[in-house]
Amino acid sequence: MELIHENRILLPANCALLTEEEMVYVDGGAITAQDVATFAGNFVRNALYMIGSIGFSVGLGFVSSSIQGAGSFAGGMSAVGAAIGALNSAQLATLAGLGVLASFYFVGQVIQMIGLVQVIASAAVQFYQQITQQTPQQPQQPGLVVA
Repeated sequence: MELIHENRILLPANCALLTEEEMVYVDGGAITAQDVATFAGNFVRNALYMIGSIGFSVGLGFVSSSIQGAGSFAGGMSAVGAAIGALNSAQLATLAGLGVLASFYFVGQVIQMIGLVQVIASAAVQFYQQITQQTPQQPQQPGLVVA
């Protein structure tokens, strides 16, 4: 079988070709103020979430290394307390703000994990119900007693 190339585009029978001007009506046209506000809100939320993620990771690493360096939990916590006590007021305010963002990040991660566990549990229950409904009953042979 020989293929003939004629530089044609073959489209389905129910395809409607649109000009570039008509696409404005299909796509919705220009960007609205609502689109800009939605983008700005999402950008700020994601930026704060990312900063919280970094703060959480750095803080957890600092506490972990302090505990390992001191050799005990109590010694590590006293080292963390001493490090926080050596900060000036601007550094404390920054640390508090970063702590709030890290807390929001942590809570968000916990909520996502809970949702994931719920979805997995629901899928497992549905799977179990499907299996138990599809399992054919074994016919009993005459004369045999199944306990």
